[in-house]
Amino acid sequence: MYYPDSNDDVDFTEVNACITFCAFSLGDAVFAYAEGVDFGGYSYISADIEFEIASEISFALHIVAGNDEFYAVEKFIEYGASLSKSVFTFGLSKTDLADDDMKVNVSYARDIVL
Repeated sequence: MYYPDSNDDVDFTEVNACITFCAFSLGDAVFAYAEGVDFGGYSYISADIEFEIASEISFALHIVAGNDEFYAVEKFIEYGASLSKSVFTFGLSKTDLADDDMKVNVSYARDIVL
């Protein structure tokens, strides 16, 4: 989750819960800590779906509805799409806020067996 208009030096903690069935996921997150915010003071819900389109290649869609008036100063919807191959992901996301630009992310994830 990305917070629109947030500063790099903002510290916060969230508690997340997610239910997944096949390609679908529904989640809920609440703030556990943020400066000036009580536990559960702000939250967002998310829905995701992921499809395998070829061997080790998947496409995902993501939408979030937030009541996060602390960082965004208003309610917002975030939506995004990503394409993953093995351990690499390329994603795009945007919110419905007027001054928000499209965000691009590239990530690398690696499982570590202990």
